[in-house]
Amino acid sequence: MLDYRYETFLILCETHSYTKTAQRLFVTQPTVTQHIQYLEHRYQTRLFEYKNKQLILTAKGRELYEYTLQLKHNADQAERAMFAPAEKRPLRIGATKTIGEFVMPSVLAKYLDEYPDTDIDLFVDSTRVLLNKLHNNQIDVALLEGFFDKNSYDYCLLRLEHFIGICSPKSHLANKPVHFSDLLDERIAVREDGSGNREIIERLLEQYSLKMNDFRHICRISNFAAIKTLVEKNEAIAFVYEPVVHEELRSGALVPLCLPDDIRREFNFVMPKQSIFAPRYLDFFDFCQKTLEAQSHYFSK
Repeated sequence: MLDYRYETFLILCETHSYTKTAQRLFVTQPTVTQHIQYLEHRYQTRLFEYKNKQLILTAKGRELYEYTLQLKHNADQAERAMFAPAEKRPLRIGATKTIGEFVMPSVLAKYLDEYPDTDIDLFVDSTRVLLNKLHNNQIDVALLEGFFDKNSYDYCLLRLEHFIGICSPKSHLANKPVHFSDLLDERIAVREDGSGNREIIERLLEQYSLKMNDFRHICRISNFAAIKTLVEKNEAIAFVYEPVVHEELRSGALVPLCLPDDIRREFNFVMPKQSIFAPRYLDFFDFCQKTLEAQSHYFSK
């Protein structure tokens, strides 16, 4: 539904190459040039320039890119809606690992109980992958625990969640005040590079003029279950969001590190900018927020 010249423009923004854009579109390079020249003539401005032999967007080009991206998302969503009745359109949700595995299952169960005719697709992946899916209209919304460019999306704060250190109850660190500098001789179990959890730990350490390599031993593990097992067996410490270890803390299998600061980080509900389907997404956001608040009251009793 989007004019083909704007499609060419978006692909050129992605590839930064007239040749690669032509290959993606199965057209000639002069055709790509004509499409861009048409847009530049229409708006009476340069959209691209070469800097250090690299093709980059001008300020006006960046502005057109943001507007065109919104148009493409809305056009794709409108076409998707037209080909399927509203009640048959699944709500496509992306969630980072902590949220997708430890927060959303109970929320979705309640949602489907109240709206049994709704179909839901849940994709669990890293912040970077989910933002790419949102960019390419492969998901409708993303629930993120990691950092993202807030100027590029519409978003709502879902909740502030506790981010805690954990150890075994057998650890010499258990149940006594500690500082980050006291932990450096320990083995730390962390998620893989690129994960939202890993980035939060690294930024947290920076606040204390520390870095990950200051720990004597590091285990990089992509699975929370494996991380929790290592910590339970007193082979490592770790940092996670509280929902990841809620049951283990209640049973006493794990204990929180007694750090001096109450550390909380954002869980955000992220949407494409100015989506025509924003009211539907915000209805789901309201449901998620109310359900999580109710659960927090229940667990705090």
